[in-house]
Amino acid sequence: MKITHEKRKYPRHAATKTVKVFDLNTEEYLGNLVNISPGGIMLVTHLNIQANSVYQLRIALPEAHGNQEPIAFGAEVLWTEDSMDPNKKWAGIQIIDISKSTVIRIIDLIDDYLLPGGANPSEFPIAAIT
Repeated sequence: MKITHEKRKYPRHAATKTVKVFDLNTEEYLGNLVNISPGGIMLVTHLNIQANSVYQLRIALPEAHGNQEPIAFGAEVLWTEDSMDPNKKWAGIQIIDISKSTVIRIIDLIDDYLLPGGANPSEFPIAAIT
């Protein structure tokens, strides 16, 4: 039996609805959000993105969030893995450049849209985010 220890600073929350992720610079659709935290995301993608790639990402907000500005941040692909679907792969992405206000918007997205019952504010110590 393999035992793994969680190394993430923030807990991830599964996307319970479809949330699309785009390359902010090219507007290319990269894939759908699988899970999210203020420290990173996991995508399922149809593209052949590579580990160590750096992106400016944009999360397309659900219509329930009105005409708000998109959630945008700098990110690095840490790993990719083939999925059972030969046309898709998983990608683990670390957020490397994000403002406090964007972190708050991610928490709001989790709380209002993705997580039944909302987020636990103690999971996201905003003061610790630089």
